[in-house]
Amino acid sequence: MTIPIDYSQVLNSSPDGITIQDREFNIIYQNRAMRQLFGCHVGAKCYRIYERRDQVCEGCGVEKAFGTGQFNTLIRTAFDAEGKTSYWENACFPILDSEGNIVAGAEVCRNISDRVTLEAEVKDRNIELGQLAVELKRRMADIESELHAREAAERELRQEMEERQRVELELRQAQKLQAVGQLAAGIAHEINTPVQYVGDNIRFLADSFGSLRELLAKYQQSLAALVAASGHDSLARELRQAEETADIEFVKESAPLAFDGALEGISRISRLVGAMKEFAHPDRRDKSAADLNRALNATLTLAANEYKYVAEVETDLAEIPPVMCHLGELNQVFLNLIVNAAHAIADAVGSSGGGKGCIRVRTAHEDGRVRIEIADTGCGIPEGIRERVFDPFFTTKPVGQGSGQGLAIARSIVVDKHGGTLTFESEVDRGTKFTILLPVGQGAIVALEDSAM
Repeated sequence: MTIPIDYSQVLNSSPDGITIQDREFNIIYQNRAMRQLFGCHVGAKCYRIYERRDQVCEGCGVEKAFGTGQFNTLIRTAFDAEGKTSYWENACFPILDSEGNIVAGAEVCRNISDRVTLEAEVKDRNIELGQLAVELKRRMADIESELHAREAAERELRQEMEERQRVELELRQAQKLQAVGQLAAGIAHEINTPVQYVGDNIRFLADSFGSLRELLAKYQQSLAALVAASGHDSLARELRQAEETADIEFVKESAPLAFDGALEGISRISRLVGAMKEFAHPDRRDKSAADLNRALNATLTLAANEYKYVAEVETDLAEIPPVMCHLGELNQVFLNLIVNAAHAIADAVGSSGGGKGCIRVRTAHEDGRVRIEIADTGCGIPEGIRERVFDPFFTTKPVGQGSGQGLAIARSIVVDKHGGTLTFESEVDRGTKFTILLPVGQGAIVALEDSAM
């Protein structure tokens, strides 16, 4: 079936505008869409009608088609019948005669104003988004800077809180030590007086018993003579009976031992009282020269109850100069280390079922510093917790048996208050050695030189 076609109707049915210009750019054809948009202007110059120019437009697509004989597209502005600016995508191509000569040019014009407007909006929106991105980046930088500042402030606050906590802990410890020191000094003073007169009386009785033994010897000689003489048998029997009742021979043998034991007990009490007075001696505000060997011996005496059932003590105390220090605080350090050593040995002895361990205390003088070593044969410190040993409140002991403050306070006293060092070496199941290095101090050197003159 053949359908008759009117090709002019085809062109008029196109929604796109179609216009044809001759070689002089005169409009020779407009389809219906073109006429509706721009009006009927056959015979007029295309550039006057569509773009309101006085000459051929720059970059004209029809002119380009005339020159190249090729199809091309471009986007142009135009003024519609109402004089409004619109945007067009023009497809331009040459029209040839039967001999192949270009006789006219055609434009198929599609209105793309909505697309151009959308693209402009997208462009504007992209610009806005770019500006927002820049602003967001700046705000993020500000927020990041603020976060860094806040983190720094939080770190400073944590450090300040830790420092305040440490100072409060040390203050409480100092107050406790001061109170304990005053109490111990008072008790030592109160004990010392009766111990002195009890000791004096026992020594008096021991000396008097020596005289009585001489008198008793004379009496026994007289009694032997009385027995040998006649007429005194009854008196001699009474005296012999009295001797047996009193067990004179046992008294003669045992009384000196009892006096010696009593005097040894009094001597031990005196040494303990002396050590307590030495240990509890209140610190001065300023450092003073102190004999650390004497302080270590006093501390070992006081701590004997902690280690006497689990460890023997070996001391190697070299000749060392006096050290400028707060002696009361260093006494606390020595006590903490010795008690810790005793506990470590108790744990090792308890788990192995072996005999006593050993605590070794050694001092030496080297390069203007005094070295104090306190070593034990205890269970040692596991490698995984060695970095935390000096942390406040860290302890491996069960709840109620350790506060975790001893070594932290010891390190603070040695390092912060005396400019020394506190380190340790440990081997699991072999033991631990704590080493304290303390500068002697100029004042102690002067005192030492004065004492040597």
